[in-house]
Amino acid sequence: MTRFSTLFLIAVATIPFSCQQESKKEVLSISIFDKIYELENPSVRITGDLTHLYGDNTIDEESGKESYQPATLSFEGISTEAAIPLKIAKRGVTRKRICDFPPIKLKFSKDTLSNIGLSKFNTYKLVTHCIDSLESLVSKEFLVYKLYNHFTDNSFRVKKLNMIYEDVSNGKEIRKTAFLIEEDEELAHRLNASLYEGPIKALDRQQYAQMVIFQYMIGNTDWNLTNGHNMKWIQKADLPSPTPIPYDFDFCGLVNAPHASPHPQMPITSVRERLLQWRGKGKEELREVTAEFSNEKNAVLSMVNNQAGLSEDEKADISGFIESFYTEVGQSSFYE
Repeated sequence: MTRFSTLFLIAVATIPFSCQQESKKEVLSISIFDKIYELENPSVRITGDLTHLYGDNTIDEESGKESYQPATLSFEGISTEAAIPLKIAKRGVTRKRICDFPPIKLKFSKDTLSNIGLSKFNTYKLVTHCIDSLESLVSKEFLVYKLYNHFTDNSFRVKKLNMIYEDVSNGKEIRKTAFLIEEDEELAHRLNASLYEGPIKALDRQQYAQMVIFQYMIGNTDWNLTNGHNMKWIQKADLPSPTPIPYDFDFCGLVNAPHASPHPQMPITSVRERLLQWRGKGKEELREVTAEFSNEKNAVLSMVNNQAGLSEDEKADISGFIESFYTEVGQSSFYE
């Protein structure tokens, strides 16, 4: 094992790792996300020429996509010899346009990951602070992902990070909160499923109902089943129909970002107005799911109150917004 590999494994030693005790197949089932996910309050440094994150001319002419630039990733307090080479690029649509510091795509070399005993999953989304004065929006959206994790394993795992962005072009550092999102294929692998990209002719009704009620709870209409907007699908071998996996919650009412607004075709004017996007014969079949959500009310509010990075006023606002959801689904008129 190289010195590079040894130092990296020391850096992420929270997960037991022994090539002598595990088969190669078992070792390679562990991803770099898994390693980071198990670390407690990790501080992660990205080092490189970051000027391209601020520029407009970052589209690769050949591919028509955002161009990747070389950088390294390391863990605060660990030798720089353990830095992992990677490539980074801007991502997103609205946030890429409005943010002083845009969301980022991280792309590791599959060979590099394999050489240090990690799986092939190599492309991740990093949700950044966007604008200095709006840093708490990161914690709010992170909370939404964790709330969905609470209700179902059929959801993207996320890991909050203390990020240090070191720009070698000017010697400056930015220290901000961010969170890392599990890769699509990694999520499918974890759930013993495959990504589904065919036409949606039928849905797993229980998972669909759960997803719809969750989106209603957080006040999110920024998704679409027909065109797959902010939606991934997985196919499990034991289920006849695909399962929807939502993502990107920055336009939801719980986050309540200043730039967020409903689509012009929606019959609402604010993301704080809820709209039930349910395709079913009636709403009676939602009672079982809303009962499940009601049983978890105390746990949900506890997660809100324990979320780091939010002021007491922000926690109170989110709690009030969620309380209004429980009031609505507790009324018989909701199911008419």
